[in-house]
Amino acid sequence: MIFDYVKLGIAAAVLAAVVGGGYISYQHIKAIGYQEAQVECQAKFDELEKKQNKQIEDLQTNITNVAETLITSNQMLTSDISRIVGGLKKGGQPTTIIKEGKCTPSPTFVNSLNEAIDRANAGASGK
Repeated sequence: MIFDYVKLGIAAAVLAAVVGGGYISYQHIKAIGYQEAQVECQAKFDELEKKQNKQIEDLQTNITNVAETLITSNQMLTSDISRIVGGLKKGGQPTTIIKEGKCTPSPTFVNSLNEAIDRANAGASGK
């Protein structure tokens, strides 16, 4: 009878060892899987961050280029308008005329202004 209890005790110990070993093995394999997934996710995040940073740099470069072009175009336009107005005033041609009681720009001034705007636009677009 004691022998039966010993057998039962040994069987329980073996069963406990198998279950415990299986649980430990499962936890170890699970940890390895989590580590591999973490490495994979981190690599994807790094790649996406690098791509996003490149897009931000490109956007900043484009904004800087547009701003510089706009400043140059505005300077050209201001210079052209000043030259045109100065030339009109020196040449005795009026910049405005009174028609039917309303003050309107003279045709010469309008044509000169349009030419200056066309030159500024051509400079801004790189033509």
